[in-house]
Amino acid sequence: MTMITLLLLLAAPSDAAPALEARAKGLPVASGTVAELSVRVATSRVMVPNPFLDGKTKAYEAFPAATLLDALYGKGWREVTDGEVTFIASDGYQAHVAVSKLAAGGAWLAFRDHDKAPAWEPVGKRAIDPGPFTLVWEAGKTPDKGYAWPWQVVALDLARLEDLYPHLAPRSAAKDSPEARGYALFKTHCVKCHSIDLEGGKLGPDLNSPQSVADYRPKDQLKAYIKKPSAFRFGQMPDHETLSDRDLEDLWRYLKLKSKERVKEW
Repeated sequence: MTMITLLLLLAAPSDAAPALEARAKGLPVASGTVAELSVRVATSRVMVPNPFLDGKTKAYEAFPAATLLDALYGKGWREVTDGEVTFIASDGYQAHVAVSKLAAGGAWLAFRDHDKAPAWEPVGKRAIDPGPFTLVWEAGKTPDKGYAWPWQVVALDLARLEDLYPHLAPRSAAKDSPEARGYALFKTHCVKCHSIDLEGGKLGPDLNSPQSVADYRPKDQLKAYIKKPSAFRFGQMPDHETLSDRDLEDLWRYLKLKSKERVKEW
């Protein structure tokens, strides 16, 4: 895909108006405040049931995500094979959403809470202010996998996950092996917060460097912790009670293999 890097040339934002940065494979290509982006993309009031407010229907002022991405990247973003848009939060959390899902519609990047403006209604267990941007979905449109309602979004990144993090994939695992299945699960459930050899999310600890968590944690304990961390300690890591015993075994096998494939000794 030919990236139109100068499609959106905008003035530098003021301190009072937070900007959204658009990147392609980690490199900045455009940015804009709400006022600046609104010149290019029409906004709408959208009503969505928010799962982080117990399903309460909320009214947000928002950009249609697909149209906003058209303005930031050109319509070629829709054709990126196996492409994903990473929604990067101010705390380092990274939500990866498939290009195909965003292109299908139903996703909105909200920038104002109509019910609470100029403030936002806090979301989640820790009552987080979700501004300056938060990704929301129309009823029935949320992706089946992953955590696709990121809040406190400050940047987007268009790429394939393998382009952003070339060392995450297991190099010596056969297709459909437990290690390959574990990698698929890691991409869905873990990379948003965790990294492998410093590639991935920044919210949680690196799981492979300087030592692999699969090397110093007993296997059964690690699997139990992944499935239900809330039974061990209070923290930000969510429970994964939908993961089967085979899923947990596959994740452990992936982590053990990445320990052997460690990029470098730290």
